[in-house]
Amino acid sequence: MRSFFLVFILVFSTGLAQQGLASIKPRILPFKVWKQKKIDEAKAVVLELKHDRKKQTQVKSTEDGVDDQQQDEAQKLSQAELNLGLTRELSANDYFLLYVSPQFKGNTEALMQAARTLSPRDMADILSAYQKRLQASDSYNGSDAPPSPPADDAEVPSAEKTAKAP
Repeated sequence: MRSFFLVFILVFSTGLAQQGLASIKPRILPFKVWKQKKIDEAKAVVLELKHDRKKQTQVKSTEDGVDDQQQDEAQKLSQAELNLGLTRELSANDYFLLYVSPQFKGNTEALMQAARTLSPRDMADILSAYQKRLQASDSYNGSDAPPSPPADDAEVPSAEKTAKAP
């Protein structure tokens, strides 16, 4: 009798869990929250590299590899600071290309949530980038044929290629 109740509870709870999962709406970060998260991540990398570099300079060693290691660390820090600067300049179009589009492909509900969080100016930036892409595609095709779908890494400005992808 006791095992019957356990089986009943397991079956019943599994059915409720599956119904609950089907009705869960996707949670999409608003543009400003996503951008701040990216900035915070980039700052953390810079701070960590600065901390590591400071520790290395305090511990002086006579090994030959230290100069190369310090140079490598300085280059990493420089790159991280550049990435931080690029991250601060992320636009609504970057948000769409780097976050929304790859993670929520074909999910109309997620796209609607993202659109609701954008300011009219941010939405205009995305539409402007889309319009430029269509015009560029038309000029490459030389016809009125619809543009081909974009590649996964298409239309990412070279500055973002340097930055760490989300």
